[in-house]
Amino acid sequence: MERPATLIVDASVAVKWFTREEGSNQALELLKRHVDREIMLAAPDLLTWEVVNALRYNPGFGRAQVTQALEDLLDFQLKTFHLSIEWAGESIAVSFDKGITMYDAAYLGLAHWLNVPLCTADLEFQKKADDSLVVPLGSKFP
Repeated sequence: MERPATLIVDASVAVKWFTREEGSNQALELLKRHVDREIMLAAPDLLTWEVVNALRYNPGFGRAQVTQALEDLLDFQLKTFHLSIEWAGESIAVSFDKGITMYDAAYLGLAHWLNVPLCTADLEFQKKADDSLVVPLGSKFP
């Protein structure tokens, strides 16, 4: 059986799996394709903390809802990558070269290391990154 195409997603996409906002339908479609094994969603393990933090400060989420979202996020079985020197160096270089945070650079550095697209709903990040691997949520993927 052929391996599905890999797509890096950042926290701006993953948060939309739990909230109803612009882009939520497109984000949920990506998640469905991952669950159906049509594509493989991947991210640095930083994603989990960023999503939980965003939901913690969302007024519509209390402790129980954030805890449930964390459980669900872990159940989605995204391919997560622990920090390693192999792709961390790329992330540091991207952060300095593009003037972006190390948090954002972690996703882009991983995308570079794997040579796969990075899907984001953060248009400001997309503009700052100015990178052909960064594509907006709603783009077509294999």
